[in-house]
Amino acid sequence: NTKQFLFNSEYLPNEFNGYTKICKEKIYNIILYFANKKILKTKLLKEMFYADFLYYKNYCKSITGLEYAKLPFGPVPDQFESILNECSIQNIINYKVDFINQYECHNISAIKKFDKSIFDKEELEILKIVKEKFESFGSKEIVEFSHKENAFISPEFGEKISYDYSFDINSI
Repeated sequence: NTKQFLFNSEYLPNEFNGYTKICKEKIYNIILYFANKKILKTKLLKEMFYADFLYYKNYCKSITGLEYAKLPFGPVPDQFESILNECSIQNIINYKVDFINQYECHNISAIKKFDKSIFDKEELEILKIVKEKFESFGSKEIVEFSHKENAFISPEFGEKISYDYSFDINSI
């Protein structure tokens, strides 16, 4: 993700990027869509996963072209810190770390306005489905939910996740 996202390196379509060239504008705007109100980083990253994988399940390509990896808190965009840092540098999001009762909370909120014009109606529908599904979920609940997916169960920690696992997602 970092090479393509930051340096526009060569694109190689494969099962890990959903056969889609990485699109910064869509990545930025998906983050803005889910972070229109303050959201915890963990929840945001899971919603991004579900948006890309659910879209792939229905249309055999991802929305963003992001690669995802298995980490302890679930499936997340590979090298997500680089992406979020770039969003912060570009004044797209406000990224703030708070401490509440000895817990570190990474809060993200949109600075810019979501641009729906760069998405087609099917992409917008998937974003809406994901947002509505997880609206009442906290970070802990969405982590537990994502840990039941084959996309999390099957790969080893740190491995990239094949979009082929999207066909196993039945719960949305």
